Amino acid sequence: MFRFQSEIDRNRQRLLSTSGGFQNVLESRWHLTRPGQWITVISFVFWAAGFIGDRYAFLVVTAVMAPLLLLSIPLSRAVLSGLALRVGFPDRVVAGRPFRLVVDARKTGGWLGTFSVRLAPGFLRGKHMMLVYLPRGGEQRIEGLFQIPRRGIYLVEWIRVSTLFPFGLVRRNAIVPVNRRVIVHPRAAVLRDRLVSPDLSTTLGSGIEVPKAGEDEFFGLRDHRPGDRLRNISWRSTAHLGKLVVREMRQQAEGELEVVLHTTEKHSRMLAVYVERAVAFTAGLLNQARQENAYLNLEVRGRRPGVVFVDSHPYTILRAMDLLAGFGPGIGSGPERRVPGRRWFRPRRIHVILGDRPADVVSGDEIVIDVAARSFSRRVLRKGPS
Repeated sequence: MFRFQSEIDRNRQRLLSTSGGFQNVLESRWHLTRPGQWITVISFVFWAAGFIGDRYAFLVVTAVMAPLLLLSIPLSRAVLSGLALRVGFPDRVVAGRPFRLVVDARKTGGWLGTFSVRLAPGFLRGKHMMLVYLPRGGEQRIEGLFQIPRRGIYLVEWIRVSTLFPFGLVRRNAIVPVNRRVIVHPRAAVLRDRLVSPDLSTTLGSGIEVPKAGEDEFFGLRDHRPGDRLRNISWRSTAHLGKLVVREMRQQAEGELEVVLHTTEKHSRMLAVYVERAVAFTAGLLNQARQENAYLNLEVRGRRPGVVFVDSHPYTILRAMDLLAGFGPGIGSGPERRVPGRRWFRPRRIHVILGDRPADVVSGDEIVIDVAARSFSRRVLRKGPS
């Protein structure tokens, strides 16, 4: 019975600690700082001298040094007691660009307010945030600028809370769990030439059949998004998958471009540099497609393969950038499949490779961009803000 009651108390405490998105500082540890260690050593020396016969040394220890150490431990604990934090930051950021992290602090308990608390969120690079003073029952918002230098998918697990209150002799640390995933998008390169244009498929493509402008054709199935019409819902697929699925219709095929980001199995010292070049170049193609309002079909082959059809909707750009954020060299590619009911044609294709020739048959009008070539930066990229 006592075990069952203790389990109820733990669940209640966990529920109270996460109410309203706030996480309480439940446990904290302390250790002596460098001045605290010196004070401790000096106190032992004076204490030993007091036993030898110097009563003034014993009075100095009992009246000055010992109270400083003994009061630092409970006071630092009272500062963090009842402190609750709620962390908010964007789910998607750009590599190397600062973003704003917001922390709401609330003092819900304890007999003392919060003084001089430093907040360090996980591995994020930036200046630590400081909570100077927070009274009992008060609430305060702290903001700071942080950045993640490289693209990828990261998990911010905790925020470290520390204080040196009151005398700087004891540092008390605590961990507040966060567990938030952050997708870091790559920085897009600025391309020298305009490779994406609304009329490229009709002038340079090898199309077998290009539908006329204004004709709607079935392109594929995707998840339902706010604003989709009810008549486009595929009820048979919705009943089969258990979620709303929408038939994606395309108005016209002009300007469509297919970009294939290949991978490699060879390991070299420059492989990481080539991977970042390829991702930045592909992100630049996505920016061109967004500026030209052109359709772009992005296929990524690697550890996390995937295919994303990019149109004028901002959500498709985010999906494509999410795919590029998790790109890494490895084995992974899907065969080219025909969608039932779709008019089959071959749009212009750009292959982005890391030094290895693609296994696909490359026709004469397809473009192969080798990021490992010496002339890549001079011929393809140009200087400018990304």
